[in-house]
Amino acid sequence: MLKIVAFVLVVLYLGSQGWKSSRDIENRAFVMMAGIDAAPGGNLSLTYNIAIPAALGAGGGGESEGGEQEGILRLKTEAKSIVEARHTMQGKVANPIFFGHLQAIVIGKELAERGVRQVLDVLLRNADIRRKSWFLVTEGNPEEVLEVKPKQEKLPSLYINRALEMESYLQMFPALRFGQFMITESRSDQEPVAIMVKPDKDSITIAGLAIFKGDKMVGQLNATEAHHFLLTARGYGFQPTLVPCPRGEGELVFVTTGAKRSIRPHVEGNKVSFSVLVKVEGNIMEKTSSTSLRDEDYLRAVESSIASKLQRDLRTVLHRLQKELKVDSYGFGQTIRARYPKVWKEIDWRKEFPDVPINIQVEAKIRRLGMAAN
Repeated sequence: MLKIVAFVLVVLYLGSQGWKSSRDIENRAFVMMAGIDAAPGGNLSLTYNIAIPAALGAGGGGESEGGEQEGILRLKTEAKSIVEARHTMQGKVANPIFFGHLQAIVIGKELAERGVRQVLDVLLRNADIRRKSWFLVTEGNPEEVLEVKPKQEKLPSLYINRALEMESYLQMFPALRFGQFMITESRSDQEPVAIMVKPDKDSITIAGLAIFKGDKMVGQLNATEAHHFLLTARGYGFQPTLVPCPRGEGELVFVTTGAKRSIRPHVEGNKVSFSVLVKVEGNIMEKTSSTSLRDEDYLRAVESSIASKLQRDLRTVLHRLQKELKVDSYGFGQTIRARYPKVWKEIDWRKEFPDVPINIQVEAKIRRLGMAAN
């Protein structure tokens, strides 16, 4: 009998604690998106999008009569440190600020070029920060990204999260989260990259990739260059490619639907080199040539033309990163570190990488010719 009574009391206690926790959730200020940039005088500019649950449940998006976006309280301040700015923000809201639902962290290019180690340090020390939050860079003011008023979602943060997840699902851009950036930034065998976004009034566009050396942004790739980088680095990043037809008779559009990438390291003493093979397959979606793709010889010539075009593009981006920016964003160093640990210990990879011979070869296969193949 005592056991039954004890069991009932435990159940009632746990139920009351669950009810209490739900009340606590209602009394929190949920930061859905944060923007951080450099400010005059060596300060930092910090902007929060805080969700207003009552407004979100009332109706759709748009703007309220006061000019504020419905469902969002936007706070902004400047301070010498993120912690100081956060305390200032807390004084502007009644409920405790909570980062457990943070969807995206947007960094301004000016701060990214200055270095994000201070930002990473503070974020890492906050146990509430989600490691799956998006880590983004924007050319202008991060506040402009937070001000986007999407027509498809009530909150900009939810819209950005779903848009980026769809890009990742379609294998057009990788899911580059805060946790992954943090881990890669701490490594010596690869440099981190981050997605760059460009805001519009009611949408965002992926503008390319921000290239980092350590915690500092040293350059950027546009969307097309990022596509070529990703084919080499990860074996995906699918976008249409405009290719000249063989025999100089027009152009065609090749859309990559699948890719495989293999890296073979070669080591002689302490001398390192790489052979990279990228195999792509895809469909012909547009063609201005009058020659039929049913012609087997012509089809092989088209595949060769596609491979040559992509090979030039991939090598151009490699030259940019290796010779100009001098960063191993691809992760070639990881291959050496994993397969030849003794060699890895004897080389200074950041110093050696710009002079390492890397040969990229591309093979292309057309899977579908389209209804108008003739």
